[in-house]
Amino acid sequence: MKKRYYLLIFLSCLSLVAFLSNRYLYIHRFEGYLYTEALNINQFYDVNESCRIQSFEKKNAHQLLIKVLPVNNNARWIIIDSAKNSIPESGPFPTISLKEGTHFYEFYNQTSPDTIKLEVELDKDNSVSVPLSNIPLIEEELIPLSKWTELPHSVSQKEIEDTKKIIRDSIPIYPSDNTVTRIIKVGVFLLKELKPHLGAPLDSIKHLTPLNQFKLAVEKNYDIDCADYADIYFLFANCADIPTRRIGVAGWMGDIPISGHVFDESYVPEQQRWAFVDLTSEKITVTNAADKVLNTADLIMANAEGLITGLKVLTLKNNKPALVNYETMNLSEMEYLKPTANLYYIKNDINENMSFKESFKEYLSRQSHYGVYYSNTIIVDNSKHYFKMYVFYTSLVIWFAWLSLLLVLGISFLFRVFLKFSKSN
Repeated sequence: MKKRYYLLIFLSCLSLVAFLSNRYLYIHRFEGYLYTEALNINQFYDVNESCRIQSFEKKNAHQLLIKVLPVNNNARWIIIDSAKNSIPESGPFPTISLKEGTHFYEFYNQTSPDTIKLEVELDKDNSVSVPLSNIPLIEEELIPLSKWTELPHSVSQKEIEDTKKIIRDSIPIYPSDNTVTRIIKVGVFLLKELKPHLGAPLDSIKHLTPLNQFKLAVEKNYDIDCADYADIYFLFANCADIPTRRIGVAGWMGDIPISGHVFDESYVPEQQRWAFVDLTSEKITVTNAADKVLNTADLIMANAEGLITGLKVLTLKNNKPALVNYETMNLSEMEYLKPTANLYYIKNDINENMSFKESFKEYLSRQSHYGVYYSNTIIVDNSKHYFKMYVFYTSLVIWFAWLSLLLVLGISFLFRVFLKFSKSN
């Protein structure tokens, strides 16, 4: 019996140590103990809805099945080979007939506008290679567009309706407008309204929803900063059917922050590309010589390599839209978008004043507090997270053993009392 009590004392001490350890880790959770979610450049810049090739499968020595996503089980394919033969085929994925040597193939789904072009090589020992493709070849799972663009829970349905009314009354946007046109219309409107109010905002404005930030700036002449610009455009763009997300950029030297900025990216389905939108620096779109929109990663590389000649910025000049040379307006990117900068998608609901239940749920989950990092610009180390989880689950085992022993000893004590009481009667 004494051994049991010694074990109880030992487990009680161990349980206390486990409790204090978990308490310490929870209090210091922002010091690397929260999970950091990171994606590679394909996952960050290609969406699940985009046309891509996920894999190839040799059905036999002379047939190659091409897994094209997104899957369409009712697809009707037309395959055009190097001899310009048109071969119809039904089913979710097309299969091309291989010939020795290098050959070009085109194929398209009659229910989709995308034409896929491949260069395929078949050598004498029937080994296949695909040197060229006009669409991305991506094996990993991509993120649905809705993950990036869903409005925060803090934005009420009334605020959404009020924002849509402002868009209808003040912009307006027509069903026939393509996505780039919509971006330009929303960007021009917001720049005209917000440009005079760029400054250092009051702390209280940070806790307001984007529409209330917009109204305070326009109606009450409040100052707003880049984060507010990004929040406001994020709301207006998504309400105008422009899929949009907020992007943060930060840099550190050791523990010292050396840069920071917030802006937006809007998805252009017609080009299957994200477009960099930074209203704070008066950039509505940045395009190349082929009129393709550029995203943030594009601009990081262009500025790092000095490849900015020929790029154009849609901005405001004399309060009117104007297309100007990007090299006359790239100072903000030279400051913020260094190759060492850390990009991260800002989570829609960042609540620094979470309830304990919400905070503890996040503490144990595999989700980033601020959002998803683009892993090509940050070294992701989740070792502290896994150490924290090891401590937590080990503590659960200790607490379970302690409670079980306590229960056994309690029942044993009550049983002895019962027997003693029975004998006395």
